[in-house]
Amino acid sequence: MFSRLISSLGLFAVSFAAQAQSADSTTYTSGDLGVQTVFPVNLNSGSQCADTLGISIPSGHWITAVDVYYDLEGVNPPGPGGTSPSDVGVYLELQSEGLKESNLSYGTNNTNGGIESIARTGVLDFNGPVQDTLLVFKLHAFLPGFQTNCGTTEAFIPDSSWSVVVHHMPAPTCFQPTDLTVNWTMSNKAQLEWTTGGATAWEIEYGPVGFSPGSGTRTAALSNPFVVTGLSASTAYDFYVRDSCGTGDVSQWSFAVTDSTLCAPITFSTSYLEDFDGTAWSEGTGVTNAGSTIDACWNRNPTGPTGGQGYAFGTGTGTTGTTGTGPNNDRTGTGNYVYAEASGAQNQSVATLTSPLIDLSSLTVPQLSFWYHMAVLKSTNSKPRFGRRPPAGCKSMP
Repeated sequence: MFSRLISSLGLFAVSFAAQAQSADSTTYTSGDLGVQTVFPVNLNSGSQCADTLGISIPSGHWITAVDVYYDLEGVNPPGPGGTSPSDVGVYLELQSEGLKESNLSYGTNNTNGGIESIARTGVLDFNGPVQDTLLVFKLHAFLPGFQTNCGTTEAFIPDSSWSVVVHHMPAPTCFQPTDLTVNWTMSNKAQLEWTTGGATAWEIEYGPVGFSPGSGTRTAALSNPFVVTGLSASTAYDFYVRDSCGTGDVSQWSFAVTDSTLCAPITFSTSYLEDFDGTAWSEGTGVTNAGSTIDACWNRNPTGPTGGQGYAFGTGTGTTGTTGTGPNNDRTGTGNYVYAEASGAQNQSVATLTSPLIDLSSLTVPQLSFWYHMAVLKSTNSKPRFGRRPPAGCKSMP
């Protein structure tokens, strides 16, 4: 089972459905804001130069997004030294709620004495219900340094450049589902699972990675987990889900989870051969065969020798990296083979190579045959193991 999980507990990124959203803003006009010198610069630091802005929202409203704008200005004194906007790390705090942004943001202008306008829209760290209708924000700005100076002599945020916009709306009556997960995918379907906001019916929307909700394909779901069908093979999708609490009463969409469908099953009437000689199969370098490639419809775990155990399948040609432990060529003498170089492996390391799905419906008595080579000094249980992994919901044949 392949599972990718995105938890969105407490975060609200998309507008509430069937309710009007409002926005209120304010700008700081009490002078330049200074920058705190501190080491190391991190979110645990608080700037003594920081000041506050207050915005009132109606009682019972929830925050749905926050936008923050400000300028960063460095200094360029005569001689050595100076600062640029890219040196300054900034985060926004909602002091009245005890919340702060989850990351520091830096400018990108590397010119000493330069100025840069920063805009962060749709900040999600403050979303949800609030305890007070007066929201008090504080902007913290930092420079790395061992002296704990605080002022405007090394860098600053110019007067009237800092503003905050709060998007808000009445509390929802239908709550957003969380923890949307892709349990498994096939070539044309995917099973989704989530934690409901309280409803027993849902709506799922999906589309190409990066699509905007409202422009994708929607389907009603009356079960959780739910299998989305009609997907295209070898395609990456974004999936969303929302609770449906009644006519015209739906939650906002969950955060997206992204996954890809498998390749279309291999079909044939009499026989199928994979000789690993296609252009997608290429040999790597060094003893561990690092950088080797395999066909995109095959799956290997780990994905390379640097995957944590020094041991992974890859494509080979000629001899292997360690003399006397592998074949001199593939069985034809001129082609490729796949192998796992175990020189860098740890005890109990396991490497797997999984083929695409293979449709056997046209065969009466299917049979698997293969060629393999093994060189072992001493072992009581050294042999390749081959297995079938049936599609989800199917039973393995004996």
